[in-house]
Amino acid sequence: EGEVWSGETLGELADPLPTDNFEGLAVRSREDGALTVWIISDDNNGALQRTLVYRLRWDPSDTQKARENPARPSKIDDRPGWG
Repeated sequence: EGEVWSGETLGELADPLPTDNFEGLAVRSREDGALTVWIISDDNNGALQRTLVYRLRWDPSDTQKARENPARPSKIDDRPGWG
């Protein structure tokens, strides 16, 4: 009780992806060692809001490789239309 948790930022959502106040998170292991991460926001029953659901793939070994070679672009940057 009373412990402080610490964490590490593994990624951020930014343009062109819409962002919101995400309230839900689910994580599943994949056979290839990566994780499927689901995040969800809700529309709060608001006419001007929307529900967003993202399914993301995270491979912990890619994170370690990026730490070892920070100049290496991430996979998402290598895809057309992603920066």
